[in-house]
Amino acid sequence: MIDGLRPRVRSYANEIIDQHQAKNRMELLTDYASLIPARTAAFVLGIPREDEPKFTSLVSKVARIFGYAVRPEEILSIEKAAQELNDYVEALIEFRRRNPRGDFLSEYVAAVDGKSELTSLEAVMQIVSVILAGSNATHTAMVIQTALLLKHRTQWNTLCDYPGLVPKAVVEALRFEPPIASACYLARDTIEIEGQTLPAGALVSLMTISVMRDEQIYPHPDRLDILRGQPHWHPILGGGVRGFLGEALAKIELEEGLLALITRLPDLHADGEQFQVKGHTGLRRISPLHLRWS
Repeated sequence: MIDGLRPRVRSYANEIIDQHQAKNRMELLTDYASLIPARTAAFVLGIPREDEPKFTSLVSKVARIFGYAVRPEEILSIEKAAQELNDYVEALIEFRRRNPRGDFLSEYVAAVDGKSELTSLEAVMQIVSVILAGSNATHTAMVIQTALLLKHRTQWNTLCDYPGLVPKAVVEALRFEPPIASACYLARDTIEIEGQTLPAGALVSLMTISVMRDEQIYPHPDRLDILRGQPHWHPILGGGVRGFLGEALAKIELEEGLLALITRLPDLHADGEQFQVKGHTGLRRISPLHLRWS
């Protein structure tokens, strides 16, 4: 079902480029990368136009928690926004259950009510994950991958000549400079690992930014290489029981966003100060990326 959204995501990317092409410049985050996931999420959920500002505000507040730079006084407002977002999605699912219209959400509800083993809460949280996957992490990753490829111009040119390499370029950029540096989990049970005991209930921070430079997994890890072979499960994208719908949608948005740029604007160049990625925990921060083309 998610893959069926690919043509729509592609059309959003091309529409945005159409709006900016004559200007010969844009700031990638605000003018491009943040718009593609937002429009896709609104379509997936069938959000009425009048609800979009409130919906976008709720998503933005909830996404704050992934940055780990949260002040104690913000916690209650984030929790309140998370509950409101959960309630909003739950109401949308129930509305589609009673009034199917042949769109993504209607098909999802039918699948959940049919053969799915998801609980009602899990069914809601899968859709919430789709929304959050289209928030800060995805558009941050879209900007980072573009900046990396423009910096490594030979690889950008290779992509322009061979667009079929776009999926490889996306996963390699996620490895080389991930938008999320670490992820926090709670240990459900006591875990024995390499002679150490992790007690049940312990808070664990898994440093994805570290494992993706592990020489035992990635030969020459400090080299960006879009032809690199990747492990079966990508530390950022996940897989198996850790798979979720948001990951699938984020991957499509990253691929289609990059494909539109190399196809429509092959002579793209960074314009202005050097691009920077900051932060070693949670969601990372990026500087503006101003672009120009002939």
